[in-house]
Amino acid sequence: MIMQVAYHTKAFAFVRELDDARGARVRRVIRLLEERGYALRMPFSKSVAAGLFELRVVGALQVRLLFFFHKDQAVIAHAFFKKTEALSHKDIEYAQKVRGTYMADS
Repeated sequence: MIMQVAYHTKAFAFVRELDDARGARVRRVIRLLEERGYALRMPFSKSVAAGLFELRVVGALQVRLLFFFHKDQAVIAHAFFKKTEALSHKDIEYAQKVRGTYMADS
């Protein structure tokens, strides 16, 4: 069964504005999430906080998409270029805020 993927508005805009090469790599990893759903693991996905996961797109400039699961759907809450070794607490907190708002609204 294919898992549905939804996007927070800012995450969708980020993915849509990527250049062709990066956009293709990001879409490939999103397709893996659709196909494997909850079973997707490293090197493509890992848990970063309670109920929050990252999609990992490696390359010269790494892309991260923070997402969560809700009602058999994966919701991409935040997308950004990763510039440091560790994820920023600010990025995690933003994705958690989006998750909280999303859960409260549905």
